Amino acid sequence: MHITKLALHNFRNHRNSTIELDKMNIFIGRNNSGKSSILAAIEWALTGRNLWTDRAGRGAGDLVTRKEKNCQVGLELAGLGGVVRAMPPHTLTVGKSRNIQEGQAAIHHHLGADEQVVQLVLNAGSFTTMSPAEQKAFLFALCGISCTAEEIADATVQYLRGNGAAGDQAQEAAARVKALLPRGFGGDPAILEGMEKRAWEQRREAKKDLERTRAALAEMELPNLPDGLDLEDKETVEKQLAELEREKNELLKAHGARRAAQENLARCRERVNRLAAELERLNGEKSRLERETAGRDRDGLAQELDRLKSQAEQAANTAAEYDRELAALQAADRARRAVAEKLQAFDGRCPLAPELIACRMSGGEVQELINQLELENTAAAEKVDHLRAGIKKIQGQKRELQHRAGAIEKTLAELDAARTALHGLGEAIARTQRELDNTRQEASAWEETLHKSGADPEEIDRLQGRIDQGRDILRQLEVAEHGRRQARQLQQDLEVLEKELAVTERMVKALGPDGIRKTLLGDRIAGLTEKINTLLAAFTDERYQITWKEDFTPLVHRDGSALPVKLLSKSEQLRVGIALQAAIAKITGLKFLAVDEVDMLDQDNRDLLTGTLLGMLGQFDQIMLFCTVGDVIPQNPGLPGVKMFWVEGGAVSELGGGRGRPAVEGGAAHAAG
Repeated sequence: MHITKLALHNFRNHRNSTIELDKMNIFIGRNNSGKSSILAAIEWALTGRNLWTDRAGRGAGDLVTRKEKNCQVGLELAGLGGVVRAMPPHTLTVGKSRNIQEGQAAIHHHLGADEQVVQLVLNAGSFTTMSPAEQKAFLFALCGISCTAEEIADATVQYLRGNGAAGDQAQEAAARVKALLPRGFGGDPAILEGMEKRAWEQRREAKKDLERTRAALAEMELPNLPDGLDLEDKETVEKQLAELEREKNELLKAHGARRAAQENLARCRERVNRLAAELERLNGEKSRLERETAGRDRDGLAQELDRLKSQAEQAANTAAEYDRELAALQAADRARRAVAEKLQAFDGRCPLAPELIACRMSGGEVQELINQLELENTAAAEKVDHLRAGIKKIQGQKRELQHRAGAIEKTLAELDAARTALHGLGEAIARTQRELDNTRQEASAWEETLHKSGADPEEIDRLQGRIDQGRDILRQLEVAEHGRRQARQLQQDLEVLEKELAVTERMVKALGPDGIRKTLLGDRIAGLTEKINTLLAAFTDERYQITWKEDFTPLVHRDGSALPVKLLSKSEQLRVGIALQAAIAKITGLKFLAVDEVDMLDQDNRDLLTGTLLGMLGQFDQIMLFCTVGDVIPQNPGLPGVKMFWVEGGAVSELGGGRGRPAVEGGAAHAAG
């Protein structure tokens, strides 16, 4: 990108400045002379926004010189022709096109870059002031990083195989990782961090389930077996018991022990009544539990619980967004109040240069501006109240959602407990029913014996004692069998959960910072890093290098120590920003570099930067430097391809052999051809 001519008309403090530009252009002047306005004018002409507007270009009305009705910026782009942007009303002329959308598209097509890239190339500090998420998104877009679901799955298999996992284990983990991708996945690699969090959640749930199962297995006490018997002896005991019953019945038939029959019949009847009462109680308990659980859809409740948790998370996100908007409104309110305070102290002199400039605003105009600010503050206060009410409402909704989710979790726990209890009741009912049926049969046999005589009561009692003992042994074997069956089920559950935990741990490892992200993302960003470090070394006498943290935020290494960019000094941040800016300019093919506030550097680093850029001049289409100086105006060294300009009070003069001369006569229309 090479700008041959630039013109500013009623833009900030530039009433009519037109500048013929060269390969390298150095703008110098005192504070508030209009240097930064030149760079802002270029950015506004190319993108429709700059540091005095928001991202949508709103607020551009403040760009118009005070007391003027409109402003205009024109520039001549090599290979494209004239570009003129003006307002109000907002217009954009690119060549013969006067349609804003078509003109903006023509600029993007010619430059091969969008607004964000142009902004970064024009502002050295833009990247360092981005949020980590914005930095990451820009890096991925700049380096063309994207990935498909299949690439993610293949990278997972390769990573896990390389770390010792078996082929089937790696394939299973890769399939689970792929299942974490949302519908309509568009290839944005930033999704990998969210996938890692979801894998961590799955691992945490698997670990909790495993710990619960282990605890249940450890707490389970297996019922004792009768002495000298094992579960395999159950069939033998049943046969022996049947034989004893047969012998007893034969004896009862042969001897007709009437007295024993009467006593045993009474005992059997008492036992029948007791068992019938117990059976009724068990059935009643079972019916009660069935009524309590009837109509309760556990799967539906679980889905509702997930939905409530998701809504609660959405409510939290909305509240956070409201908080950010509230903070922005409050910051703007403070700014307006500060301006109002200064205006109320207005004494007729310019607040920016009271000793040099007399302000042309009348007292009425000042009061009108104060009234306008107060109206804006009142409107902002209403928005603040509205936002606070919204935050309070959302927080209430979040608490209600959490309360409902807690109630559902409690209901699910109650349902699980009821199901377990129902299972146990069913087995107890079956056992009691069998015992009741056997006792009734026995009572029937005793009733039949009552009609016979010649019974031997002692022999019958002895056989009945053995039968009772056998029944007790059989009951113990059945209880022991049931307990061991439950233990086997818990052991099987434990094995499944251990496998699930192993799978989720592989997923977490693969999706972690040292996993597939390093393969899919880190290696592709290496080219950009190399270019940045080459430039950074040149700008810092090879004292600085840049690397990327696990979340791809930059980390600057200086003399053996590593610091985040935000902890560097302003001078260091500027040099790092210039290196990033220059690397981006090269990668995108813009080959344009603009650096404001060069005076932030000390003289040695300023000389180093200027000398390095002069040495790299052939690598760029154009370079612009902006620097604040004191009363001594530097002389133009007369280097080929280099121009120096003096900026003062919105007027631009090219520095030659003398103090300077106006850069070019004319306005924005003249610059645009």
